[in-house]
Amino acid sequence: MAYLAYYREFWNCLLAPDEHRHEVGEDVTGCYNCNLEGLADKMSKFELACWNWYCDNVSPFALEAGIVGEMFRGEGLVGGIKAMFLSAMNSIYQAMNFIQADMQRKAAEGAHG
Repeated sequence: MAYLAYYREFWNCLLAPDEHRHEVGEDVTGCYNCNLEGLADKMSKFELACWNWYCDNVSPFALEAGIVGEMFRGEGLVGGIKAMFLSAMNSIYQAMNFIQADMQRKAAEGAHG
């Protein structure tokens, strides 16, 4: 999930499915579309559901307004599923924070370098 969090920074650069094409034999290692699709294909249904929930519900506004907890409680999760979901949310949140801090550090180094 951490790799998806990294590539999430570039989602605004992604092509629509009908625009995403490659020539036969073309190197696609730098293609954000292909990277995201490949990473998402490796996720379990549960991981993908967690990732989608996070992306759909957790934003700077939602965090600052304190409404994420209400949305989470509205899901009605209990027991082990709740614990697994919270663990996944925590992992995604930590990955996003780590990546954001790393990108800010690199930008600051570039500005001073």
